[in-house]
Amino acid sequence: MLQIIDHIFYRDLSEEYPRIRIFRKCLLLYCVFFIIQSLFEYQLLFDPSASFVLPAHPQGRSLLTLMNLLSLPTMENFTGLFFAVAGLSALSGFFDFYPKISLSLTFFTITNIQNRIYPTLTGGDELLSMMLFYLIFISNGKKSACEIWETTRKSLDRAFVFVCKAQLILVYVISALFKWMSPEWLQGEALSQILNTPEFSLFFLQPHLPAMHYFLAILTWLSLAYLSLFPIFIFIKPARKNLLIIGLAFHACIAIFMGLLNFSLVMVCCYTLFYTPSFFSKIPALRPAQNL
Repeated sequence: MLQIIDHIFYRDLSEEYPRIRIFRKCLLLYCVFFIIQSLFEYQLLFDPSASFVLPAHPQGRSLLTLMNLLSLPTMENFTGLFFAVAGLSALSGFFDFYPKISLSLTFFTITNIQNRIYPTLTGGDELLSMMLFYLIFISNGKKSACEIWETTRKSLDRAFVFVCKAQLILVYVISALFKWMSPEWLQGEALSQILNTPEFSLFFLQPHLPAMHYFLAILTWLSLAYLSLFPIFIFIKPARKNLLIIGLAFHACIAIFMGLLNFSLVMVCCYTLFYTPSFFSKIPALRPAQNL
């Protein structure tokens, strides 16, 4: 137990800061994509006269109300303002302009926008909000002249870097556990049933699904194996790169064949917590800061 505590609060983060910086920028870039994507369906999802069902708005003054402002009848005309602030703050944070303030505003506005259309959300949207919140407490690694603040900063950085990684691993652990308890996954029927659902499949693929029964069964078991082994092999450094390459293919298939593009993009962004391709350092906006 003491070794775990020592690892969380006292380990060296010099190699982590460049990855965290890229992870933050990837999530902020995704937020810009999410805002642009939502604008194309703005009238359907956010227009006060639209038929989309509003989530029940919270009563009284609380943190729950603060994160659901757009669900309040008195705030229905301020949706456009939230969109503008979310987009500008995400871009501002991406270009390192007041990063802490930008990240806080992005978290606040994106979470309110997501909660306004809660019935449409995926697990990726929930993961995005949590990661944005955790990142608020992680610094850019710049040292402080005040010894007390420097100690506090390092402790917060180490704790929340650990929490970010643990959150991603927890997603895989819980997903694998529930799938191991599902007869459809154990019998190899899960993907076949999912792809037979019009909302999670391509129209031209469905007529060919009966002929692909055994192939889909193998893919079902391989998916279950990947979800189960990810929390183990992600800690084995020689295997990490290949594991994440398999993950890219896994989430590309989810995005293309099941239509869960946003979920897959968020998951791929989270992979940068563990591995950053070398070509990222050649992109000026993603290049690690010189003072880290």
